[in-house]
Amino acid sequence: MSNDNDRGLTASAAIIPADSPVNFKSATVMGALSKIQQYFVMEKDGSEIPGEMLTIQGKLEFFNTGFGSGFIEGIIFALLTIIILPLYVDYQLRSFLISIFPLFKFDNFLLLINCTPVLLFLMICCFLSKYRVGNITKSAIDNLLVGRLFSMLSKAVILYVLMIFVARTMTLENCWSNASFLSGIYQGISNIFGYISDLISGTTTIRTYTDNIHLTNRLYTILWKIRPELIKQAYEVFFVFIIASIVPFITIWGRAIYLKIQKYRYERFWK
Repeated sequence: MSNDNDRGLTASAAIIPADSPVNFKSATVMGALSKIQQYFVMEKDGSEIPGEMLTIQGKLEFFNTGFGSGFIEGIIFALLTIIILPLYVDYQLRSFLISIFPLFKFDNFLLLINCTPVLLFLMICCFLSKYRVGNITKSAIDNLLVGRLFSMLSKAVILYVLMIFVARTMTLENCWSNASFLSGIYQGISNIFGYISDLISGTTTIRTYTDNIHLTNRLYTILWKIRPELIKQAYEVFFVFIIASIVPFITIWGRAIYLKIQKYRYERFWK
């Protein structure tokens, strides 16, 4: 009997390190995944570990990590949207890209590129689903997802309002002003590299602003054509963020429900 008790104490000590569940300090998704893997090792053999082992501070850390990852995900998505938007309206630029990579002619391919950060997190969720087995892992994963949910929903509203506002306030005058500003930046950078090239080669190049005017006209046309596309993209961005907020819960909880059903059927079969 004493040997059994000793083995139980030894197993318990191996399963629940004193400082492991409560000292989660990483602000990265990879750090959160590593910690969840540690919790999984403690719970995978069916040991009942109280959910309180993951303290309020630990839950808040997972929530903050999820919120931060959702924020970065939203920023990357917004930047990709800004880069891809001109391709919907500038057929000359898109034709050039199609000549390099033919898939650019499909709008769905552009949408796939735009949704890359969202799809990457969904892949992480598929990876996480197998670790949601016990009280601690369930609490950690759920708090991570809830943090991301709040982040994605808030950015969905902010980006939607911002894109609609920009589209509604765009006029011919401010489109021309912005085009002139952007072409001026391009001209300045081009001149700097041109002067450096002249210094290296020892030649002198006469520069005119004719190309700058052509660039301004082209940018002006692109910006004005983007105006109606912005409204369309605002709705797409909003719905993509809503779907991206909900799908991880469906993926992880759906797999957990499926495993419970399989376990129930297995137990009934052997009764």
